[in-house]
Amino acid sequence: MARQNKNFAKLISPDSIEFAPLPLLIEISHKGESTDPETGETVPYEWTERKIKVHPSEEDFKAAGYLPLEDNPPSATPEEGYHYEPVRYDVVDGKVVRLYALVEDALPTIEEYDAAMEGHLLAERAAKGYTTREPDSYLTSEEPRWRQDAKDWVAHRDDVMRYALGLINSVKSGQRQPPTMAEFKDGMPQIEWQYKEEE
Repeated sequence: MARQNKNFAKLISPDSIEFAPLPLLIEISHKGESTDPETGETVPYEWTERKIKVHPSEEDFKAAGYLPLEDNPPSATPEEGYHYEPVRYDVVDGKVVRLYALVEDALPTIEEYDAAMEGHLLAERAAKGYTTREPDSYLTSEEPRWRQDAKDWVAHRDDVMRYALGLINSVKSGQRQPPTMAEFKDGMPQIEWQYKEEE
């Protein structure tokens, strides 16, 4: 496969560019004047030679029709459900510029909905300090707080599963359009822990 210098490119169309090849074949023009030995007249001459250059300069690339490539994707973080995507190229101020647009993400897969549901449950229990085992392990605990946490968790987990699996099954069966991931997460039930420490 031929080597390329991806810092320089030629605009082919708004949708495509051609990167500069390496080594680069450049044309060198020679112009001047010489004296005709028979007449003594000054005669202009001009000729072009083609030469392979292994380490071309910026001027060499430009002379061959390749301009510096500028790729500056937006630095702002897009809102959930969107991403920046290169959509076209243009020549601006002597550079080939890659232009970006804000594009809506593809709708999630069933596996991504499922992973989001599991991630939601994991984050909620970890925020409460249950990082090794699930709170329902304490259903028979003699400690009132842990026993209440276990009851809250079982009811909440059922709510989350009913919501998420009900939505996933309705998408699978074609009863509804797939929601965006942001919509899916926004509808996720949030837990309320009932146990309050006595003051």
